[in-house]
Amino acid sequence: MKPVISKLGFFASLCLGLAGCASTGGSPDALESSDPEATFDISGERVPSANTLLTMAHILAKNGNDPQCEIVLRKLIESHPDCGEAYNELAELCMRQDRSEEAARVVEHGLEQLPHDPVLWNNLGMIQLLREDYEAAVEVFTSACAASPLDARPRANLASAMAMQGRLEEAESLYMQALSRKDAYHNLAVLCRARGEHERADWYRELA
Repeated sequence: MKPVISKLGFFASLCLGLAGCASTGGSPDALESSDPEATFDISGERVPSANTLLTMAHILAKNGNDPQCEIVLRKLIESHPDCGEAYNELAELCMRQDRSEEAARVVEHGLEQLPHDPVLWNNLGMIQLLREDYEAAVEVFTSACAASPLDARPRANLASAMAMQGRLEEAESLYMQALSRKDAYHNLAVLCRARGEHERADWYRELA
């Protein structure tokens, strides 16, 4: 894991980033019409399954149609509020459009429905990290670690947030639990340089 200094690259490098689901092929119309999992609401209207709506959203996003993608994702959240992927996908869309506050609200809404979802916790931490609210990021990543104690990725993200606060010894200890020694020192070098601590960055680079 080798982060870079730019916000987008830094965000993408920190383990999960905003995690969604892989898409499948096919057209939205064909998917909805052949959806074996579709249910019906009280009026008898056909309600597509969560998987169908997610696939439609992926196709729309791939085609650059974020407005329609957002409509589908909001419909998915309304009809399937326990679908964690929907909140993640919508938050990712908001981040693409520099709507970080709204992205955070989307994930927080998801956590109201799924309070123990480690991916939602991790993604909320990533958003706070991008917003440079390192205190909030540390708090959220701590919750992500509690939700998934065997997953090294939230620990690495927590280390990154701590490093950006200047808590380098704590960050180093966490990185050593999550990454190889070489990658831990590489990340610390990059984060120190981002903080303007060039001498310490050079020292970590030598260790790496």
